[in-house]
Amino acid sequence: MKKLILFLFVASILSSCSKYKDLVYFNQANLPDTTYQPEYVDFSISKGDLIYFTVHSINKEINSIFNDVGNTNMNYAYSKANLFIRGYTIDNAGDVNLPFIGKVAIAGLTVDSAETKIQNLISEYFNDITIKVKFVSFNLTILGEVNSPGFYSIYDRNFNILEALGMAKDISVYGDRKRIKVIHQNVNGITTEVIDLTSDDIFSGKKFFLQPNDIIYVPPRKNKNFRLNAPNISIVLS
Repeated sequence: MKKLILFLFVASILSSCSKYKDLVYFNQANLPDTTYQPEYVDFSISKGDLIYFTVHSINKEINSIFNDVGNTNMNYAYSKANLFIRGYTIDNAGDVNLPFIGKVAIAGLTVDSAETKIQNLISEYFNDITIKVKFVSFNLTILGEVNSPGFYSIYDRNFNILEALGMAKDISVYGDRKRIKVIHQNVNGITTEVIDLTSDDIFSGKKFFLQPNDIIYVPPRKNKNFRLNAPNISIVLS
């Protein structure tokens, strides 16, 4: 009887051990000999998004009209809170209300297209100016079996899934690298997709780059509970 119990215990331990191929990224890929071109699809500005808008001109009066009205100290830190206070939110109609020129419909446009549209509108009134539009609402939520889950603000429009996991200090040993879920939130609703990091499929499609307000969830491996309770089981059987 004792031998049977010992055999079952050892078999359970062996079956719960993580396989090497389940822990290594891209073990099905031939990375050194292949050139990948992941497809980047530029995101569109949506209702509720926040942009930061500045005008640059040699005319100080024009600058004072558009840039931080009432602010006499231009050396303040560009923190997330400051950008939120001084930024411009896209309203429910898809418009942004800018100084002097009023409401401009930019929902559904890319950041570059919105910048061009605002530039053309202001150029009807002022000469020799350059405007800059920065997207402030690029946030990610990373949950599950990562070493540092949380809510992150991103300042790079071409941000990818590997950078996100690196920011979260990588997937833990209990994380399932084959079933990572990415939840997209956009004007069309909520969509989900599953990413397998043990394969090279993410390099050849649209899954590589992330979108604003994505939620990344790394589920636990099926053997997590057993591995966590293995010491207790060992004590009971002994």
